[in-house]
Amino acid sequence: MPLASRSSGHSRSFRHRPTPRPALFALRLFRSSGPLPRSEAPTAARPTILSINRFERKKELRVAVDALAAMRAGAPPGSVERTARLVMAGGYDPRLAENVEYHAELRGRCEELGLAAHDAEGGYEADRSEAAAAADVLFVRSFSDSDKTAMLRECSAVVYTPSGEHFGIVPLEAMAQFRPVLCVDDAGPKETVVHGDTGFREEQSAGAFAARMRELVRSRPLVERMGRAARERVTSTFTLGAMRRELGHLIVQIVERPAARVLSAALMWGVCACACAAAAAAAAGLF
Repeated sequence: MPLASRSSGHSRSFRHRPTPRPALFALRLFRSSGPLPRSEAPTAARPTILSINRFERKKELRVAVDALAAMRAGAPPGSVERTARLVMAGGYDPRLAENVEYHAELRGRCEELGLAAHDAEGGYEADRSEAAAAADVLFVRSFSDSDKTAMLRECSAVVYTPSGEHFGIVPLEAMAQFRPVLCVDDAGPKETVVHGDTGFREEQSAGAFAARMRELVRSRPLVERMGRAARERVTSTFTLGAMRRELGHLIVQIVERPAARVLSAALMWGVCACACAAAAAAAAGLF
């Protein structure tokens, strides 16, 4: 994703002002995620942790599977930890060998850990079979916008396992839908997820993720409090309005720098025009 690469570069240039880059992502986020839920409370019958990521090895999806098993290990039958499930949704192309192989590896890992796995047929909303309802790990290979909205509405939290991501749109999509995010404490999520407030940032290990999953599935008040904070962070920081404000601040900073005073008036007008054009294009969904 080209924007992600540019976001990474900008985070080094404006280390103390991270707002302008994520705003461009938020524009597309609000167009693609469908209507917001009427309530921030999870609606699934079972405590559900949702993973949204392509079925690629670099996404480290196995961490989520291992964390679910670690959370359930030693928990008494009937406990909330034992009833919790993991929904693994992501882009999947049967023509791509890695997608096919990695999905099979994850299914095999579930079997090794004693987790009942099921592949949703026809999409998340379409498969309401007993096997889907009983699965400890439900795989949703590719999904519609409607499926994504339903999954976010029903889950308690979103787990985001990759490390070294330039930015990562998934955490913002989750936070916009009132969902706390459990992610790796590095790279892009350090800009978006506030540890202990809008979710948790942890080391990339099954043990660390399992401990946080346990907290989230045990406490609906925690999920709802973090969800409200997550939604507030997105609306206050990663929107078009926030981008306009930050863009204005940056232009003022440029103009006020001594070196900028030697620039011709025509050149400065050109900088402003380009900035306004970029904002307009983003608002029109061209990015």
